[in-house]
Amino acid sequence: MMRLPDSARRRLETEGYREIPDSVLAQIEPWLRLAPGVSLVWTAAGVLLQSPWVLFGLVPFCLMGAITRGHPFDVFYNRGVRRRTGAPTLPPYPAPRRFAFLVSAVWVLALAIGYTIGGGGWVDVLGAFLVLLRLVHLTTGYCVASHLHCRIFGPSEPYRS
Repeated sequence: MMRLPDSARRRLETEGYREIPDSVLAQIEPWLRLAPGVSLVWTAAGVLLQSPWVLFGLVPFCLMGAITRGHPFDVFYNRGVRRRTGAPTLPPYPAPRRFAFLVSAVWVLALAIGYTIGGGGWVDVLGAFLVLLRLVHLTTGYCVASHLHCRIFGPSEPYRS
C-alpha cells in the first residue's frame, strides 16, 4: 500500500480532496498536476511569445476547469493511463480547485487583453508571476489560489466516492 506524506495530504486537502484514502491519493496525486502542468507550459509559451492569441486559446480550458467538475486535460489520464494501469479515476474537482481555475481564467484573460492593447512591461511581470505560481504548484503541490479559497470560504465539503 502506497503511503502519502502528511505534507502532501495537507496540500491536497487544501485543494478540497478530503476524506480520500491515502492509498488512492498516493496513486492520483501526480496526475492531479497534469492540468496545471499543461496550463503552465501553455501560459509560459504565451508570455514568452507575448502572444495574446496563445493566451486567449487557454482561457476556455481554464473556464472548463472552473465550471465543470473536471478538466479537459484530465481525459488523457482518465481515458488512457488509468485504464492501462488499473489506477483509480480522478475524483471530481472540489470547490477550491475550481476556484483556482477561475482565478487562472481571469488572470490569463487579463494577460491576453494586456498584450492585445500593448500593455508593456506590467503584462510581462504579471505573466511571469503567474508562471511562477504555477511552477510552485507543479513542483510542490501547493496551490495559492486554493489556499485563498479556504481562507475566504473555509474548508470545502469532503469528496464522497
